[in-house]
Amino acid sequence: MATFVRVGDKTKAIIRKQGFPTKAKTFLRLADAKKWARKVEAEIEGGLVDNSVLLRHYTLADALKHYFKSCERRNLKALRYIQAHSRLICREVGHLTLSDLNLKRLEEYRDSRLETVSSATVKHELGIIKRALNEFSSSKSLRGYKAPVIRPPKISNARSRRLKNCELSAILNVINNPEVQALIQLAIETAMRRGELMRIEAQDIDYDRRTLKIDETKTNVPRTIPLTKQAISILKNQKAKNSTDKLFSIKPDSLTQAFSRACDKAGIQNLRFHDLRHEATSRFFETGLSLMEVASITGHQDPRMLRRYTHLEANDLLQKLDAKSATHDGFIWQPNLPETVYLKGSSGYYSH
Repeated sequence: MATFVRVGDKTKAIIRKQGFPTKAKTFLRLADAKKWARKVEAEIEGGLVDNSVLLRHYTLADALKHYFKSCERRNLKALRYIQAHSRLICREVGHLTLSDLNLKRLEEYRDSRLETVSSATVKHELGIIKRALNEFSSSKSLRGYKAPVIRPPKISNARSRRLKNCELSAILNVINNPEVQALIQLAIETAMRRGELMRIEAQDIDYDRRTLKIDETKTNVPRTIPLTKQAISILKNQKAKNSTDKLFSIKPDSLTQAFSRACDKAGIQNLRFHDLRHEATSRFFETGLSLMEVASITGHQDPRMLRRYTHLEANDLLQKLDAKSATHDGFIWQPNLPETVYLKGSSGYYSH
C-alpha cells in the first residue's frame, strides 16, 4: 500500500488505498518514512482515519453509485427506478462533498424539485439520498457521521377512483387485443399488480384447488391467492390460445398504454390500470372479507396502505347495517328513556 520515492536527499512516503484519499509525507530518513507509513496504514485498517478528510473527499455521487451497486447485489425490483432518479439527483447535488451536503442544501434541492415534480417523487428521491448516505457511511466506517434529516413533503395523492358498472364494458368494447381484454378482467378478479400479471405461467396455476402461486412480488414475499370462477375461466381460455408456458406476451408498458388509449376512446377520464387493483381490493371488502384475508390476497404488508386502497360504497355498507339491525337481538338504544350513569365506588360500580 505504501510507496517510497527519493526526492533529492529526502524520502517521500505515499499511501494509496482504494476508497480512501491519497496521503503523502516527506522525511529526511527512510526509516522515519516507513514508521509513519506503518502507522497510517494501521489507522486506515482500524477505521481511525480523520472523518473530516474523508467527508471532503467523497461526494453524494459516490454514495449513490455505491448504493446502486448494493441494490444490484440484492436484486431489488426497483433497480431502474433507483438508477433513473439517482441520475436526476446527481445533476443537481451529486457534485457536493459529504462535508458540504448539509440540511440547507437538501432543503434547497427539495424545494427546487417540488416546482417541477410531485410531492411523492420528491419524497422517494429524498429516501434514496438518505439510504445511500447511511449505507455508504457504514461501508466506509465514517465514524459519527449522520446523514442530514430533512422533512419530506406531505403527500396527498391517495386515489378514491372506483370503476363504474358501465365503464368496464365500454373499455373492453374498444379494445381489439384479446390479451389486453383478459388482463383487464383478471386484474379486477385477482387484485394482482401489473408485473405479477405479466409473469403468470401455466405451472403456477392449480386448477383443481383454484389457486395461483405468485413467487415474484413487489415486496419479495411469495403468496398463493384463490381464484374466482371467472378468473379460472380467463386463465384456461388464455392457456388454450398460448402454446408457451408464459400466458401473456405483451409488455407491461404496452399494457398501460393500451388501457390509457381505450379509456380515451371510451370517453373515460381519470382512470388508470392500477385503479383496477384498487377496485378489486374494494370489492373483496364489500363481500365481507376481513382485513387479514384481503391482505393475504393482495399482498399488502402495511394495513394502513390497504385502508388507503379501500373505498367502500356507502350504499353497500348501509345494506349490511340494515341487515344486521334486523337480526340483532341485543340492546337497542331508546332516546326517550332516562340515561343510566355508572359511577365507581369503593366496592365497584353502581348505577345512578
